[in-house]
Amino acid sequence: MKKNQFPEIKINNPGEGFKASLRSRVIVALILVALFVPCVFLGGWFFFGMVSIIAVVGIWELCRSTGKKYGWWVIAYTYIVTLVYIFWFVLRNRLIYDLDPGALLLLTKNFKEIDISALSMASSMVGYFCIAILDKNFSFADAAHFFIFTFLLGLGIQSACFLRYSPYYYLLDTENVNAAPLYSGGPLFDYLWSAMFIVFACGGACVNDIFAYFGGIFFGKHKLNERVSPKKTWEGFAFGLVTTSLLLMGFGFGTAAAGLPILPFFTLDNWFWIVIISIVVPLVADVGDLALSLIKRHYGIKDYGTILRGHGGVLDRFDSMLFVAIVLSSLVMVIVGFGIWIH
Repeated sequence: MKKNQFPEIKINNPGEGFKASLRSRVIVALILVALFVPCVFLGGWFFFGMVSIIAVVGIWELCRSTGKKYGWWVIAYTYIVTLVYIFWFVLRNRLIYDLDPGALLLLTKNFKEIDISALSMASSMVGYFCIAILDKNFSFADAAHFFIFTFLLGLGIQSACFLRYSPYYYLLDTENVNAAPLYSGGPLFDYLWSAMFIVFACGGACVNDIFAYFGGIFFGKHKLNERVSPKKTWEGFAFGLVTTSLLLMGFGFGTAAAGLPILPFFTLDNWFWIVIISIVVPLVADVGDLALSLIKRHYGIKDYGTILRGHGGVLDRFDSMLFVAIVLSSLVMVIVGFGIWIH
């Protein structure tokens, strides 16, 4: 290499099966976009129905993830535990605090926070240990696996609802953002701007997956963690992290400059939060992907399901989004609740 000359970047040859695999992935991805994106923007019961379907399918994949066949009581109990994690706090808030059973149908007033009750967790723990004691086919490892996974799936779906519905609480008719007609309500807010929070979070997770995949395919040479995910590389990780962070920063700064922040603290005065959260999203997405890959490696399975050709199952496709939804929802609640470094 000559002096002052940049080193040559060598692009990998993806191999013969890459185009066929990519074609299958793209077709399924387009179908998912056509089904899910309208539900995200329509919000209300459309979005609620979509995440409920994801939860139901995800629970079924959870029950099959260990490769063992369980009794119907294990599957039924797992459905009850996970769905209670997702929906019980809504019923509690409306009936106990607001004393307004009719408000149960108003989703936008229910998901202003995320909340897993200690009673639900205690019941889940005791229930799975009881099953392990009484059912010789259900071991301690199974009890731990189901306890952790139901909590993750339940809190993840609940957090996704928070991402979609909390803008009604944080943005609509509040003093936290500059007065603008968009924040006074109406169809434009209901079907567009209230969805920007979840588009930022889960869209960022999807974008990171895409760029990390192609970065690894074309530039990957050094394995990230072969024990957990044999195909992931440091080059793919870096490519996804940098490009996704820059895109999210551009989106965050652009909306802030237009006077239409997607979060009450996503303003130019609080520019550092835009930068921090734009970096947190792809980082957490990678952790989520690797975490569920770790579980798959432990049980010796390639995918959690086969419902999405080329992508695996629902849990394979939404793993990074579950983690991003949980972390970002928790972070936003802490920042807004405690007013941390907000000008």
